[in-house]
Amino acid sequence: MINNLEGVCRKPKLRPSKRVYPPRKCKKPDCGLMFTPTDKRQEFCMPQHRIDHNNDLRTVREQPLKEFGKKLAHNLEVLKKIHSSLAAIGQTSFRLQLLQYEIYNFGSFTDKTINKDTGNEIEWIYNYGLEVKDHDKKTFIIHFRKSIN
Repeated sequence: MINNLEGVCRKPKLRPSKRVYPPRKCKKPDCGLMFTPTDKRQEFCMPQHRIDHNNDLRTVREQPLKEFGKKLAHNLEVLKKIHSSLAAIGQTSFRLQLLQYEIYNFGSFTDKTINKDTGNEIEWIYNYGLEVKDHDKKTFIIHFRKSIN
């Protein structure tokens, strides 16, 4: 193995077999040092480079989910805020402009149901739901459900 800081070869590990593999370049993009693998599947000069490489790949792969989670969290906070404000002043509905002011992300929700009374869709973000009350007047209602099923 190669010491990444000094660029000097370390004493190779003891091998259970007598096989010797040709030197290869470390797969970690910012390393690229040549090393002698102890197994034909070995792609990295040291375990930490394998760990770093896989962590970087996971970060890239999970980025869209992380962004969606941020949108959901923001929408949840907006609905909580509006719901508590409406309850404090005794109102049940509000206009589209309030959601636009709060930069609500339409299309980011956890599930949908149909309101049996009105026949309208309710877009839920965990336990807060947003329903269009009147399409023409662009008014909405926020629902609260105690359990998420």
